[in-house]
Amino acid sequence: PESEFVVLFVQFPDLVLHVQQALNDGGFPSVALKGTALQMGKQLDTFLDSTGTKDQPRMLILEMGNEKSSGLNLTKANHAIFFHSLHEDDPQRYKANEEQAIGRIKRYGQLLTCHLWRFLATGTIDEEIYQ
Repeated sequence: PESEFVVLFVQFPDLVLHVQQALNDGGFPSVALKGTALQMGKQLDTFLDSTGTKDQPRMLILEMGNEKSSGLNLTKANHAIFFHSLHEDDPQRYKANEEQAIGRIKRYGQLLTCHLWRFLATGTIDEEIYQ
């Protein structure tokens, strides 16, 4: 529905632009936070001001673990998608990064039901964690 917005988490900086290009090419307008603080502010405003119509972004792409995106209040979105497995050696750090990411949308002021989506690959630590 046009009233629903998505925050898509990507762990690796070099994948952010590739994912954004693929989404845009597929007809899913998106914004990726990158660049200077001023540029990121404008990108964030584009997402937050979007009404969700055909040509306006309904997806915001964030780099997982990037301190620039921590603390953002993104209650406009009610879907969080983890694009790929989170690569962490330490299970506690894995969980902390994931909780911080989910906290971008599920926080005080959120009026919508939040949905969490993960892409899991068989034979990975993610599969073991979620079984």
